[in-house]
Amino acid sequence: LLKVPLDDPAAFSEVATDDPVHFDGIFLHEGAWLVGVNNTDGQQTLVAMSSADDWATATTEGRVLSMGDATSITQRGDTSYYINAYLGNPSAEEYEIISVNFSCLCE
Repeated sequence: LLKVPLDDPAAFSEVATDDPVHFDGIFLHEGAWLVGVNNTDGQQTLVAMSSADDWATATTEGRVLSMGDATSITQRGDTSYYINAYLGNPSAEEYEIISVNFSCLCE
């Protein structure tokens, strides 16, 4: 996980996390919580993280197992949505949009 200052992208830094994360899609929930699709050790989860030091470090606040091959994630209202891309099925013609409520984690 990297922090990239928009006014000086060359000054990026690695965010120290309490658990390893390998994010695919991420978004910033209400300007305070980082929510992302994570694939660590072959287990795919949706992760909510917070920071008390302007993202020098981040703490995992909650995890939810995904129901398949999650990729992109976004937010509308109190609900997050991710795309199940069926990556294990190259002949898939449709991709499922799945909702998950992080409001209980992001308070």
